[in-house]
Amino acid sequence: MWPNWNTGKRAVTFVVKNTDTSNPTNTPTPPLSTPTPYLEIKVVNPQLTPVRMKSICSSRCNNNNCDNSFCDSNKDAKIFAKSPTKNGFDRYGARISKKNSADKNMVIVEVEASNSNQGKLDKCGSDVSGFCYTWSNWNTGKREITFKVGLSSVTPTLTITPTGTPTPTVTMTPGPSSTPTPSLTAGPSPTTTPSTTPAPDAARFRFKIKLADLPIAVDHINAEDVLIEVLDGPTLVQAVNRALTRGGDYYISGDMMLNIPVSKTYTISVKVKTTTRQTFANVNLIQGELRDCSGVTLDNNCGELVGVTNADRALYSGDSDGFNNESGSYNKIDSADLQVLITYYNQTASTDASRAVDFNMDGQIDINDFEILAKNYGLQGI
Repeated sequence: MWPNWNTGKRAVTFVVKNTDTSNPTNTPTPPLSTPTPYLEIKVVNPQLTPVRMKSICSSRCNNNNCDNSFCDSNKDAKIFAKSPTKNGFDRYGARISKKNSADKNMVIVEVEASNSNQGKLDKCGSDVSGFCYTWSNWNTGKREITFKVGLSSVTPTLTITPTGTPTPTVTMTPGPSSTPTPSLTAGPSPTTTPSTTPAPDAARFRFKIKLADLPIAVDHINAEDVLIEVLDGPTLVQAVNRALTRGGDYYISGDMMLNIPVSKTYTISVKVKTTTRQTFANVNLIQGELRDCSGVTLDNNCGELVGVTNADRALYSGDSDGFNNESGSYNKIDSADLQVLITYYNQTASTDASRAVDFNMDGQIDINDFEILAKNYGLQGI
């Protein structure tokens, strides 16, 4: 400080020396008493050796949108203040890239996080180049995340320990390319309710929906792999199998004839064999008329099938139970699906049982299907 300073610019340079022998690298350790939350990230392999990634970032997300900031390249650990609160964002945490500093593809083997009852392994929204872990409720204190990663070329021999949280604790070790002994096989898919002969006054209906985990190359899904149900409250009015064809970011159904008893609003349920289910309420069906919910024009008669939020409500892959609603694991992505994936890992999807875990529909059961299951683990359909 100066006793006399009225004009001009002055500069001060402090030259400091680190005297803390317990912290020779001068890594900043934020005081826990500060009201600003802090986050510490570590990336290790299953043997707990640090792994340098192409980037480590803080992350803030809302719905399918994530904003990554405060990024560092080629780091295995990082400490930073929680991303500043921003209107519209409701989840905060960290993102690591999918590649290590040697540009090798990595997969998540396990995530250890503080306050895991409030956090989850996130989808990073539309960012498919990284793995995120976020919390929906984080206001004070310090939180920690340890990502355990492995090379994606490793053949996974997987075990899972239930923790009561949505995020699986998965162990990955190199294993032989031969198929492990099955510990669980996919249950048979029951025959769906057959479509009845259309009545003269049947309502016509078509719709569009997103499938979040299918590559652009999948341009068609066969009718037997898609189940559409019309519900009046809890009562099933009709079940229909109808093919889906890709149109831009969505899959669009063909026209279907629905024998509804009266013209009114119904709930439409949609499930693909390898995905969770979604339901859309308040769809107004009129006898003898077409309700087209597949276009770009918003039609309030389509209920929850329209609107920015609900029209983007996607089906997520990872459920191997097909349409077997008595399996005990139906319409959710859990350890039962993981065990089926282990059974058919490194095989072609040539049977109904193996196709149940071909989550990206490319004809192979491989690391890509495992990554989809790990990303969506813990999700349950509506």
